[in-house]
Amino acid sequence: MIPYLAQEAQGRELELAVRGWQKHFKEEHKVVIVGDFDELVRNALMENGCVEFITCPRVDPIEGQYTAHLDHVNKFLKVLEVHPEIENTGFIYTCDDIYAVKDFTLADILVPKVSSRDMPPIDYRKEVGWFKDLGKTRELCAKEGWPTMNWVCHLPVWYPSRSVREMIERFDMKHNSYVMENLIFNLWHAIRWHRMDADFREPDFIPETGGPWRHGVQTSSPSFSTVEETGAVWITNANCGWSKRLEDILWKHYGIL
Repeated sequence: MIPYLAQEAQGRELELAVRGWQKHFKEEHKVVIVGDFDELVRNALMENGCVEFITCPRVDPIEGQYTAHLDHVNKFLKVLEVHPEIENTGFIYTCDDIYAVKDFTLADILVPKVSSRDMPPIDYRKEVGWFKDLGKTRELCAKEGWPTMNWVCHLPVWYPSRSVREMIERFDMKHNSYVMENLIFNLWHAIRWHRMDADFREPDFIPETGGPWRHGVQTSSPSFSTVEETGAVWITNANCGWSKRLEDILWKHYGIL
C-alpha cells in the first residue's frame, strides 16, 4: 500500500517505486496506491494487473495536528474498507520514494529495524509537524510503559490490520496525530520481550545512509552511478535528494533507458 499525494511529487517517483516492487519482490502481491489518481502510472503499469488505484482525497487539517499522519490513518482505513479480506491478515505500507534495487521477500520486510534506540525527548508543545508528533509519540510510549525506540527507517513495514484498527481507536488517531510505526512496534517489542518469544530478536540498526538494507540519498548529486554500488536492498531519497541523475540511474536499472 502506497499513500500518494500528487501535489508533493517531484518527478516520476511513484512509477519508479512500483517498478521496484514488480522487479524485485519475489512473492505474489498487488500494489495498492491510495490517494490521488495518476493516469501516467496507470497506463505504464496496470497492464499486468498487479496495480490498483483507490481514490481517497487528503483529509482536512485539524489545528495542532500533523495532517500527513492524519491522512495516512484515513488512507489505511480506506484500504481496509475496500479490501475486507485482509482484516485478519495485514498489509505492507511503503512510500513512493522507496525503490527496491535487489530481490527481497516478506521475511526481509519482517526483520525488525530501528533508526535509533530512543526517540529524542522533544518538548512537542513547542514544535510543529513531524517533530511535534515524534515528541508526542515518545511521551505516549513512555506513559504506556513501552520502549521508546524509533522504528521509522524510511523502509517498507508490515502492519497487521487488527493492530492498526486497535491503535487508531485506542488513541483516536483520526483526530490526534502520532507516529504509527512507533506506537505499534514499540508495543509489539514490549509484548514479545515479556513473553520471551522463541523468535524474539533485537532490531537491526538502520543508519541514515549506507548498510545492507537502505541507502539514503540526501543530495542532488548521488555518490553512485549504478544501484549495485550501494549494496542495499532499497534506495530512498529525501526531498533534497531527488534529482534527474538519480531518476536516470533508477530508470536504467529497471530497463527503461
